Amino acid sequence: GGMDCFRKCLRSEGVLSFYRGMGGLAAFSIPRFSLMFYSNSWGRILGGKLDPSSSTSSPTRRQGDFTTRQILCGGIFSQFIVCPLIVNPLERAKCLLQTSQQFKGQIDC
Repeated sequence: GGMDCFRKCLRSEGVLSFYRGMGGLAAFSIPRFSLMFYSNSWGRILGGKLDPSSSTSSPTRRQGDFTTRQILCGGIFSQFIVCPLIVNPLERAKCLLQTSQQFKGQIDC
């Protein structure tokens, strides 16, 4: 079971085996999430330019409130445009670093 696997890994490779690939996770997660949030913000801005009802002069709309179209454009821009082009290759490299024995580090991968 799980405990047997844990013991075998601990015995054969040591405690550091449980943290293999964490450098790749730290190196790739911070830029990935910052890029995703940044692209989502740009998508909302672009969605606001496309949405004529996003005017802040409305008495019911406050500054900083987003319309449904703006939120949708932010998600589409970050998930369908930026994610496949930039984020997925970074995620692939991170997974290779965590699982493969043939790579010596981030640069080698």
